[in-house]
Amino acid sequence: MSGLEKVLFELGAPMLAKLIGQRFGAGAQDIAQLALDVLAEQFGVAPTREAVEAAIKPNQTTSVAKVRAAEERMPELLLAEAEKMRAGNEQHRLTNELLLATQNEKPAWTWAWLYVWQWVLMGIWGWALLGVHVANAALRVFVGTSAEALLPAPDLATLMTLTGLYMGLHMGGHTVLELMRGKWGGVFPAKDGGAN
Repeated sequence: MSGLEKVLFELGAPMLAKLIGQRFGAGAQDIAQLALDVLAEQFGVAPTREAVEAAIKPNQTTSVAKVRAAEERMPELLLAEAEKMRAGNEQHRLTNELLLATQNEKPAWTWAWLYVWQWVLMGIWGWALLGVHVANAALRVFVGTSAEALLPAPDLATLMTLTGLYMGLHMGGHTVLELMRGKWGGVFPAKDGGAN
């Protein structure tokens, strides 16, 4: 337990002490920073552990009221943070439902190429980086094949170009279309009149 957490416990702010003590995971770090922000606002200092601790320690008796005021604000702020997380999860769920609905409504050939190409590219990369070398080693050891008769390795520059093209079509094509709609909206209108 750090010095700041001990001080907060002593001043009657166990919630703040526990929140600031969390260090694992992005969510825990965000909530710990939220607690530091509230304390820093009360004391008028930078929202860091050191600055808050330095502001509290000189006169702990006068700091009690400020620390307890920050402690009282935390449940409301934690509920707001939880609501933001819930909204993000709901957005993610709706996006997944939209993707599934799109796939169910359209013929498979209009969307299946995305997944087929993912597996094809993963297979080619696996072959290029590992498979061909294992196969050539086996040919040399068990068959005694000469160096000239070994399997050729795929050209990595060509494979990288192919992968970049796929990623551009799959991940960047929609982004480019949206940018073109923004700049030349009349030339590339959205199918439903402007919404995605």
